Amino acid sequence: MEQLADEINASGKTFFWHGETRFSPTLSTDVFNKIYQSGCRQIQFGLESYNQRVLDLMKKNTRVDWIDRNIHDCLNAGIPVHLFFMIGFPTETKEEALNTLAYTENVLNYSKQVCGVPYSTRGFTNFGLVMGSDVWNHPDKYGVSVMPKSQYEDLRLEVDYVSGTGLTLNEAKSLSDEHHIDFYMQEVINGSDTIDLPQRLHISEVTWILDSIHAVRYKGHLTKVKRRLTSLNPADRIWLDSKTSVVLVEPFAYFYNSEYHHVYAVSQLVYLKLARLLEADCSISLILDQGDLELTRAIEELLHYGLLNTNIDADYVMHDNGFQLVKSSFVKEVGRSKEGLRVLLSCATHRMCAVNDYSFALLSLFEKPITKNEVRDILKKEGLSANEEQLNKLVDNCMKADILQLIR
Repeated sequence: MEQLADEINASGKTFFWHGETRFSPTLSTDVFNKIYQSGCRQIQFGLESYNQRVLDLMKKNTRVDWIDRNIHDCLNAGIPVHLFFMIGFPTETKEEALNTLAYTENVLNYSKQVCGVPYSTRGFTNFGLVMGSDVWNHPDKYGVSVMPKSQYEDLRLEVDYVSGTGLTLNEAKSLSDEHHIDFYMQEVINGSDTIDLPQRLHISEVTWILDSIHAVRYKGHLTKVKRRLTSLNPADRIWLDSKTSVVLVEPFAYFYNSEYHHVYAVSQLVYLKLARLLEADCSISLILDQGDLELTRAIEELLHYGLLNTNIDADYVMHDNGFQLVKSSFVKEVGRSKEGLRVLLSCATHRMCAVNDYSFALLSLFEKPITKNEVRDILKKEGLSANEEQLNKLVDNCMKADILQLIR
């Protein structure tokens, strides 16, 4: 990567790219700076584990102190990282797995909050025992017993196993699910059933790379303004985005955009009404003439998330000043963080944020459109403290996570 960066920088041409590498003591601050200058906007590292014992057992030839230094220098150069790792390598304990999960979470927070680089990500799953690997060839050395495959699995490359010490296969799977956003999305969307969303791409390798390339600056976060249909030109038309598919799962219709990875659910009754309007090449005025508030609100949400399109370009702003704010209608509380904070998930955009109990109670004030000044007035009237900095931080974090929306 350093050689490529030197060639690009010497050429005077503009390129944007991403790469994969291993942790190394030869990677320095100067190297990462020249790599960023050449247009690199993400580096993917094979972390695998943040425990020296497990790394040595994997024969990674990596030191934890190299990991710390490389990630620190990479992020401070302005380059987002993507960290690959696994849970449940033979003999790995639950405490060791949780240590890796906590470390990667801290890296993402450090990237966003300290370095102003919001595009760092992580990707992980449970350990899979692959035929031909060192664990498969020498199971005794790793304390595992390989289970025979059934006659229906003769082409399967991964095999089941029983681990003598550390996490079992099922424990590793459960721990991975509990910390993975897709686990929450499955719970939110359709109970215990899985919906196969068409053309789903790996979000870290598509959305975040493209975002980090096209973003003017990391520290400034632009927020999309949600528009009421009444604020649009009545003659404007709406249509289904070319990247949007619809999955019907009784009693809902799920809209999914494979470019933005956004999901939104409406009742099938609303979907049928909308489908008829789309077939008629409908205008905004025709929609409003229906006098159907539920349909109107659904269309506003679908437009906001890019699942439907209209003639007018989307409006993005840096600050919430002068706008009304409203809590998104597609938000779910998915649990508590290790610090005891409530974890909120935007089911539409897959973004998450954590808030304390007091902030969670404050969010109830945003169930209907309201300005921050109006929130302050309510708190003052009730005799409650309204710390300006804390309120601004709550609103800002919830807007970034799409928990709160700006309305025009």
